Amino acid sequence: MPRPTAAPKKVVKLCVDKEKSDEEKRLLEKRKQDDVEIEDEEEEEDEESEEESDCGIVDEPTALQASEDGLALLRDGKYEEATELFSHALRVLSSLYSETSPKLAPTFLRYGLCLLREHQAKDNLFNPASNLMQKAKAADAAANDSEDPAAQDYDGLVLAYGILATAKAGFTEACDKPMLVETHNALGETLHEMANFEAAAGEYGTAVDLLKETVSKDDPAIGIAYSCQAMAYRFAYNMDLAKEACQKALDVFLADPVANEDRLQCTRELLEDCSLQNEERDEIIADAKDATVGTHNVAVTRQVPAATTNGASSSSAVKILQPKKKSKLAK
Repeated sequence: MPRPTAAPKKVVKLCVDKEKSDEEKRLLEKRKQDDVEIEDEEEEEDEESEEESDCGIVDEPTALQASEDGLALLRDGKYEEATELFSHALRVLSSLYSETSPKLAPTFLRYGLCLLREHQAKDNLFNPASNLMQKAKAADAAANDSEDPAAQDYDGLVLAYGILATAKAGFTEACDKPMLVETHNALGETLHEMANFEAAAGEYGTAVDLLKETVSKDDPAIGIAYSCQAMAYRFAYNMDLAKEACQKALDVFLADPVANEDRLQCTRELLEDCSLQNEERDEIIADAKDATVGTHNVAVTRQVPAATTNGASSSSAVKILQPKKKSKLAK
């Protein structure tokens, strides 16, 4: 009887490879199935988490109530909690109305203000100070000492500006002038924080124009808006317009000097500072001219290196003429 022969090595190898391939396929299929199950579980957890984080804000009435609750938190300085409520409220309201609808405008305004105040709370320059000029000097010192002021994180301010601009669209559609005044003032303050001083002054100017249509000419709100505009021009180094806005603010505040005592003091200090800055600017220009003449004479007589005078004058001009930002106007 013939003995059975062993299978060729190639056949054995093929069988083994096939078994390995089948096992790898089974493992791969199992891994895919496990991944699908994990994804399903994660989706369910996300849905549950989202439902829990909605804080019961599911329709228009609860969204509007959340906006009111957020406003109370904003006034208490609880910005993170307020931001969460405004966000959920807007998510529901925007599913019912367009973003520029007057229905959403109040919540957008509150949300934008919340982001602005949150940014200010993190900035040491916005800690309480006794008057405007202390804040202005602190801002100047920080701008002159900082190696890279532009490196600060302004993402929150950019978001705040966009949200406030959306609120403005809603109030414009509703022709709600009092709320437009508040929105333009908030936009002006946000732009001021972003060191866009000329644009900030423009927003305050728009607020003044709207106030003149809605309140009496002696209303302190007009004077406050003029003071804010003056501060913006001051940091833009347009001292003539700053002084003009200061004088207009003083005219309003002087209608009731007792009630506006603190505002009068702050505005007078600002006006004095603007005049002083003008004088310093004129001195710098005069010194620069003298330095230029001196440099020309030195080149002819070869007595002293010209770089010493020029370098000192240039340094003074940079320190005085380049503020970057200011703190919030005390109201």
